[in-house]
Amino acid sequence: MAAVGGPALLVACGGDDEGPDEEGTPADEAGPIENGAPDPDAPVLGISFDRNGLLVAGVVQRAPFVLFSADGGQFPDPPAELTFRVGPEGEDGEVVDVELAGGDDVPQYYPLRFTYPEPGLWTVTTEVGGEPLSSTLSVNEPGAVAISQVGEPLPAIATPTAAAPLGATVLCTREPPCPFHEVSVDAALAEGRPVALLVSTPAFCVTAVCGPVLDVLIEAATAAPPELAVVHLEVYPFGIDPSEEGSLQPLVAGELGMTFEPALFVTDPAGTVTARLDNVWDRAELDEALASATA
Repeated sequence: MAAVGGPALLVACGGDDEGPDEEGTPADEAGPIENGAPDPDAPVLGISFDRNGLLVAGVVQRAPFVLFSADGGQFPDPPAELTFRVGPEGEDGEVVDVELAGGDDVPQYYPLRFTYPEPGLWTVTTEVGGEPLSSTLSVNEPGAVAISQVGEPLPAIATPTAAAPLGATVLCTREPPCPFHEVSVDAALAEGRPVALLVSTPAFCVTAVCGPVLDVLIEAATAAPPELAVVHLEVYPFGIDPSEEGSLQPLVAGELGMTFEPALFVTDPAGTVTARLDNVWDRAELDEALASATA
């Protein structure tokens, strides 16, 4: 994950193609040593989320893990299922089996869902081909992370639309633009409609994450209930160069409390978050999240 744009905004885009970056098992420690160098084909456990500033205790958390090769590329033929052991640092922990997700449209990943009962350092371990892999996570106190959790209200923000761009010069960096810029989040919530809010910048990663998850949403929305308001919010609506002063959408790091992209928030008609997908997801996870809006 790389820092872009305004203060502390992290983006997952591209991370799945570049290999782990200071996350998970370090590449220089992975795999059997041959002639003093690690095996470039050895598995490495990478993560596609902020392991220090995103997870909170007491609520189910979704954490996508990715397998890389020690040379930084995607690990070939990842197992269809991994057995993770999750526990406080220094303890054995609880066993959680996680099926491989992703594929044709998005990178392959393992969406670990777990409720961390207490804040602190937690260790996630697994094994691939006899190789032990691990990652240390920092779990925060409830309320310490600004982003809305499942069961909490989504901020009723006024998002740019075609009719009311609110100063935005770029509504959608996808080519062609997506159809999700017709209604504002606050207007939809005021009408008592369930909402699916996608925050992403597809121009930054057409093939990695942000572009594909928007494409998958466009497909899935055709089968969604007509009352569901689908909204796409660009991260850089004032110019997509993150180095430009004032290019960052203030709603992202402000009211939404996000330090990364992409993310999808789904709410019920009352505006309560029923599902949140961070960083990477596939059609199956998306369909489940959208269905939660009217369950």
